Amino acid sequence: MKAVYALAAVTVIAITALMLIRRRTFPTHEVRTADLARILSQLSASTAHRAYAMLTFTPPDRPGDENVVSLQFSLEAGHPGFDWVLYQQRNIADEARFVEYARSAGFSPRRTELNGVTYWRVERGDLVALCSGVITNIYHLSPTAPIELITEGFEWPT
Repeated sequence: MKAVYALAAVTVIAITALMLIRRRTFPTHEVRTADLARILSQLSASTAHRAYAMLTFTPPDRPGDENVVSLQFSLEAGHPGFDWVLYQQRNIADEARFVEYARSAGFSPRRTELNGVTYWRVERGDLVALCSGVITNIYHLSPTAPIELITEGFEWPT
């Protein structure tokens, strides 16, 4: 069981580190909400020790770096999930909004904290529908709007 928590902790730590230096050293890809199912499928097929797909965008209602939203699909103990990481300022501000939305859509997010990083995780249900709903219903981002994707543990086509 400790190994599972250690792997999850490594994933969360990696996410935090990526958020600090993402634009400087990690290649990014431009995707759309229509790509979410393929992203989750490729992530789920990964056999890497650490694998995740971080999606970031700035909602049209409040542009600016301080309003970047970060969503993520990741593998924890081999199980894919959707993570709402409480790192970005906008994610923290919209925490209650996310939880309310997820629960009203029939999901059961669980709050987790590892190594000082807190996040909400959903592992059951249609994770693509949840992620897409967050993007289009909470943030009113157009389904054709560009979303930045950073991957670890699997290849994404360019």
